[in-house]
Amino acid sequence: MPHYTQYKDGWRVQLQVAGVRKSTTHPTKEAAEAWAAAYEDVLRNRGRARAMCAPNAPIDMKLLSAVPVKVLRAIGDLPYDRMTILSSTIPCTSRSGIYFLVTGAEIVYVGQSVDVLKRISRHMSDGREFDAYAFISCPPEEMDRLEKLYITALLPDWNMSLGNR
Repeated sequence: MPHYTQYKDGWRVQLQVAGVRKSTTHPTKEAAEAWAAAYEDVLRNRGRARAMCAPNAPIDMKLLSAVPVKVLRAIGDLPYDRMTILSSTIPCTSRSGIYFLVTGAEIVYVGQSVDVLKRISRHMSDGREFDAYAFISCPPEEMDRLEKLYITALLPDWNMSLGNR
């Protein structure tokens, strides 16, 4: 059931169906009510589709007939199912380690960071151009030693031009 809240310049509508929440703001209450009526069906069908995608879920033909054809086609075209995606998740925590920036088939830079993904993102925003990256997790107390070993062994161009040996 939608919940409406008036703001000084519009109406906010919040909707929750089958465990899925959505909210938006509209200039009039009528517009908010129209959006809620239309979007409620979208959320209800999404919940039905999720229930049908659960592993070993029995096929309920009545439920299946209520799911839009567009949703069923999309489910059939997915290269990976929900469980495959969930089983390959990576936690969103900072990871310390040694990272490698790659251009073509060459490792062009070796670096270290207590938050590797943030550091790689910074290289990208600083304009460094590279095709890919890799990293090896390791505790912070090992980073100096491992970084030096990899720079010495791999002789990456960007590290050499910076005078690191």
